[in-house]
Amino acid sequence: MESSNNKGKEAAANYIDDDISTFVHRVDDNFEFKLVMMFNSEDEAFNTYNAYARNKGFGVRKGQKYIHGKSQELRRCTFLCSCEGHAPYVPPHEERKVERIETRCGCGSYIKFKISTGLWEVIEFNPIHNHPFVPEHQRHLIRSHRRLTEGVKGVLDSFKSVGVGATKSFGFIANDTGGIRNVGCTLRDAQNYLQSERNNATAQEASHSYNAEVHRGPKASHALRHLVIKQLLHPHNCKDITEPTKHVLR
Repeated sequence: MESSNNKGKEAAANYIDDDISTFVHRVDDNFEFKLVMMFNSEDEAFNTYNAYARNKGFGVRKGQKYIHGKSQELRRCTFLCSCEGHAPYVPPHEERKVERIETRCGCGSYIKFKISTGLWEVIEFNPIHNHPFVPEHQRHLIRSHRRLTEGVKGVLDSFKSVGVGATKSFGFIANDTGGIRNVGCTLRDAQNYLQSERNNATAQEASHSYNAEVHRGPKASHALRHLVIKQLLHPHNCKDITEPTKHVLR
């Protein structure tokens, strides 16, 4: 296992810069938005506002967009504090599948951009919030600050290729970036990503097997179709359908 860890670290090194911004988009602690400030793309505008929000201690989400009817071009876009608005009313007799803590309290903080010739210009900015900010040691847990960047995915994939799991991979990233709060996601996010990759690989293998069986005749393809659907719906209760089909189809 030690040799696997070393191989994973060597491969992961290709994704890690001296600057931890590979994983978390940063702005200066004293950064403030100003009117007519310009950005080159939606990603740059959103990432900058999200980084600003992290420094302050709140989350963000995307709000309304205005698209010009004839040209179908995006002309206006608003980013909001994640505490904007209120959750829809749920009658007491209707149970939710998952009970969540309500965080929306009608906060009116937002930033609005005008988009022209590909440039995003700040035209409105309200920095005033009606709620306390999240403490610094908990800010990395806010939803908008939990995103798997290509850098994180690259490290996870590199370790996975040599048989190292999510926990050790995540620990390596956290150690290299100076702590969990600098990774930009949680261990659960990393585990979910790797599980999703495994599921996608299984689905692709199932699709390839099905396409191969189609050429063997209607009887074989009909039987395999049921196996494909069954495994996609219940992957943990089925055998690997990518194994030779001679034991299934006769």
